[in-house]
Amino acid sequence: MKKIAVLYLVAVSTLLTSQTVKADLFTVAQWTYENTANTNGLNFGPGAGNSPGTILADNGLNNSVSTSSGLHATAATYSTPAGDLDSAIAALAPGATGPGQPGSGAANVSPSLHSFSANNWSVGDYWSFTTSTVGYTGVSLSWDQTGSNTGPKDYGLSYSIDGGAFSQVYTYSLLFTSWNTTAAVGNSLTFSGGGVFDNANSIVFRLIDLDTTAINGTTVASGGTDRVDNFTVVGTAVPEPATVALVGLGGLSLVLFRRQRK
Repeated sequence: MKKIAVLYLVAVSTLLTSQTVKADLFTVAQWTYENTANTNGLNFGPGAGNSPGTILADNGLNNSVSTSSGLHATAATYSTPAGDLDSAIAALAPGATGPGQPGSGAANVSPSLHSFSANNWSVGDYWSFTTSTVGYTGVSLSWDQTGSNTGPKDYGLSYSIDGGAFSQVYTYSLLFTSWNTTAAVGNSLTFSGGGVFDNANSIVFRLIDLDTTAINGTTVASGGTDRVDNFTVVGTAVPEPATVALVGLGGLSLVLFRRQRK
């Protein structure tokens, strides 16, 4: 009877510690562009080859070290027009949302008054998002993106870690949708990094214009726009070493007990 009790306690201990290791997704960084304090300092007409400045992430555990921006080879006009709602992105990570918080729910808060937009697109122009994923695994990205009929259609997702060369990992095409601040209207994208985005001290993501094809099938016009919203980086926290050790100890105890019984 005593041996049975020991086996039961070890099994329960292993089960409980295993549940501790299985963690929810956390929002590392999220840009909804709703905090105007983060966009007031932008230069909306920076001139050819110049950045409009950087925008601090609105939400996420690493928001304070996370920024977004853009760069155009020719003179572009940047703006923060109506954004999009996205219930799927909002459901990715539970919990409170805001600076330093783990939840992603801000992506579906109505009205979404702002996004990040620019016109005058050329091949190679891009949106950029910089953050840190140290301590996170299973990192993935989700975002909303659309454009005007004469804005760019084809984009590529590239990333760079710790200042290294950029690698393209995903290509996609946009449809025309008209964001209206109070409804989810499509063009939601998600990309799972498959481990390549994990545990990076500094990682930069770029959404890059790939060609001159416009959303309506013609050639991109100087007045054609693209806008992005709800760019969200999520991941699972790497378990604390003590927690992992506890799981291993539970399994080891079970093995030892079985050997003693033989």
